[in-house]
Amino acid sequence: MLRKPVSVAIALFVSFGAIANAADLIASYERASREFGVPLEIVRAVAYVRSGGVQRQPSTFSDRPPAYGVMGLRDDDWFGHSLRDAAALLGVSPDLLRTDAEANIRGGTALLARIAAKHPEAVARDVDSWRGVVAEFSGIPQKEIADLFAQQVLERIHPDAPAPRSGARRIATLVNTNCSNVVWYGDTIPTTNYAVGRNGVAITMDVIHTTEETAADTLSIFQNPSNQVSSNYLVNRDGSVWQFVADANTAYHCGNSSYNRASIGIEMEGWAEGSPLEDYSWQTPEQWQSLEALVSCLHGAYAIPLDRAHLIGHNQVPDPNNPALYWGGANHHWDPGPAWSWDHLMTDLGHLAVPAAVSVASQCTVTALPQASAPQITSVWPGEKFTAYDAVGSYQEIYLAGREFAQASSLPVGWYHWDGWVPSSCLSTLASSTRLEVSGAFPNTLEVRDGAQQSSTVLGHIGEGKRFVATGNTQSGFDGYLWYEFALAGNTGGPTGWSSSVHLTVGDEASCYRVSAASSPTSGGTASIGTAPDCFGGIANGDAVSISASANSGYNFSSWTAANCMLANPSASSTTCTITGAGNAAVTANFAAIPCYTLAKSASPSAGGSVTINTSQNCPGGFTSGTAVSITATPNGTYNFTNWTSTNCTLGNANAASTTCTMTGAGNASVTARFRKH
Repeated sequence: MLRKPVSVAIALFVSFGAIANAADLIASYERASREFGVPLEIVRAVAYVRSGGVQRQPSTFSDRPPAYGVMGLRDDDWFGHSLRDAAALLGVSPDLLRTDAEANIRGGTALLARIAAKHPEAVARDVDSWRGVVAEFSGIPQKEIADLFAQQVLERIHPDAPAPRSGARRIATLVNTNCSNVVWYGDTIPTTNYAVGRNGVAITMDVIHTTEETAADTLSIFQNPSNQVSSNYLVNRDGSVWQFVADANTAYHCGNSSYNRASIGIEMEGWAEGSPLEDYSWQTPEQWQSLEALVSCLHGAYAIPLDRAHLIGHNQVPDPNNPALYWGGANHHWDPGPAWSWDHLMTDLGHLAVPAAVSVASQCTVTALPQASAPQITSVWPGEKFTAYDAVGSYQEIYLAGREFAQASSLPVGWYHWDGWVPSSCLSTLASSTRLEVSGAFPNTLEVRDGAQQSSTVLGHIGEGKRFVATGNTQSGFDGYLWYEFALAGNTGGPTGWSSSVHLTVGDEASCYRVSAASSPTSGGTASIGTAPDCFGGIANGDAVSISASANSGYNFSSWTAANCMLANPSASSTTCTITGAGNAAVTANFAAIPCYTLAKSASPSAGGSVTINTSQNCPGGFTSGTAVSITATPNGTYNFTNWTSTNCTLGNANAASTTCTMTGAGNASVTARFRKH
């Protein structure tokens, strides 16, 4: 049942803990390396590949075997029982290794040392000689994938690590011609883990997931025929992209067969949950760039709209058994998790949402997707204020910090950092209100305190791209910057927090506008915006926006038309348009098809010889005005060439067998070669 959350912000604060910086574990790695005689580089690289160097609590997703702590220790029948083995080597309880980073690192390193005793080739000063040790440590039952895990560890130490012979894969140029540089593993995935074809359903969505383990572990799970799970793609933290299921086939990735058939499943090597909840460190620039390139490629191949109704998280997929109540598919997943920034992805893809400060006019249900039939997340209440990120149809998207969700298998209140969709009819736009956006904090988070002083209590953290409506109260902070107060969960009458402007972009709703560009006709060319956003993803009132048009073959640029911005020169293909402040602006580049004329050829008499047109056509089916077309007359054996005649093209030399005829543009043209019998 949905209800108004009481003291939501307080519950949010209790659930937050401090993030342990990976650098804090350096001394632990060094101590374990010395104690067990394992190269420090190996210990640190294994930790990075296994967990990103973070003491993680395992995913509670029922369809994922748990991995424990910094060293990613296992305790299951597929990957083995390294957790128990490591605990036995230390003479402690496995529970200690589950929760304590120091013990986890010691146990994992002790296990590496025990495995090394069986590998005489492992030499302390030669990290490459530890390949076999690291592969066995992974617990991955397939040798090729265990070798792949070892390769990723060694490449973390030095990028030029020699690849194992068993690890060679091919680039999927024949399997998926739409996206380049994708490594194909589809020939290793059993047919029990995907369906051939899509039952005639068109691809309309991308669904983003997190693996909750290493990429190599995920590949191993996808190769287990009893799991009945897969995805189309996986984007590694090093930026490499793997494909497991061809686009034309249905991957089993989101626990809802209808969504599986209509979507491409993309796994991100990373973590949606566990501890710490606010960890962004697994997201790398290389991974973001590869994801954006992949999504752009799929957009071009299948016309998937680049909006948040069609680029969705696993957490937005309805449970097929209770589609209006639960989300995250049949197993109620919530990846890609609270540390994921949709704003980052959408902005980089060019979908620049201009946020609007809104107030809730009437109690309304918040849904996981912009449709009434979508799972119901929570309610918003009159008087609450949010920043609406985007709009799709009759819905607006808002940020739900710390909201209590109705899902029965949910985490405690406060573990949620989701975006939800609210009918526009429930919201009213605030004409002027200060909005705050976390900017420049990634890969860290921004502290939320109960005041602006150094002694103020840290209540929680907020992540990159998150947006709030300020209360209007400011303080001079202990760091020398202005601090802003805002309501974390939209309830301006409840508890609030303060954050430093050092990582806040501040703007006024009344002065920031989105600019979109279009082409008419769409086949005529492209229109682009050359000015970067200067306020909350948009352009401030009075600023000039650089725009340019590029015509496709067969078209000429003719003019610009604009709404809510003033064109400097409507006739110039490159110009500016100045924001007027009347609303979001739009510019359209208009193109005109270049007239194209055919050139017919003939011989008189027809038996006298032949005519050849030597110039390639430069427009569909013919030539543009002014084109000099090369022509040649060739007489038959008993004939001589005498002269040319023409219509609508000007002959260069009417008496030469090889000459040109220049198109006049008066209409379709023709040339006739005249011959005389000798």
